[in-house]
Amino acid sequence: GKPKQVCVDGPEQCGTSASATGFPGEPLIAATWNTETAQKMGVAYGHQAVLFNYGCVYAPGMDTHRSPFGGRNHQYYSEDGFIGGQIGGNVVQGIQSTGTSVFVKHLALNDSDTNRDGVLTWANEQAIREIYLKPFEMSVKDADCHAVMSSFNYIGNRWAGGCSELLQNVLRGEWGFLGFVETDYFGVYGYM
Repeated sequence: GKPKQVCVDGPEQCGTSASATGFPGEPLIAATWNTETAQKMGVAYGHQAVLFNYGCVYAPGMDTHRSPFGGRNHQYYSEDGFIGGQIGGNVVQGIQSTGTSVFVKHLALNDSDTNRDGVLTWANEQAIREIYLKPFEMSVKDADCHAVMSSFNYIGNRWAGGCSELLQNVLRGEWGFLGFVETDYFGVYGYM
């Protein structure tokens, strides 16, 4: 039931075209603590998606920084889940206001870009709910995001993209998410 669309990846730039604006990275946007600026950035990003005929974007990145060495920290807003949710949620609203579909990513606890298909991420349920899922929850409940991209990593010993506790129980059951979940890049990993 998903409509055919051309989608593009990139939280910091709408595609790879030399004509696309390179926006400030998520940590810099979050450091402003300015939800209005975040929403305006989202609108500008969404207008570029429309200009380049992209129906959906794989952005913004909503994971929470777990260490200074996180492989995608430049694509995620903050080490604080609430700040990430506030700022990122406004970016989501801005992009969606242009008619562009948004896939918040990478649900959840994506922490590495090195050997990321073999990373086993460990955290207790309280930390996961209060810190690491908070920006995703706020994107769904407050920003009305309709699509999510799952992550490569394993949470404990369960692949995040195949974890029914996360995708069914929490995302759909508790948060009331009605959209769809797409797995991350298939190209080199058979289990996607």
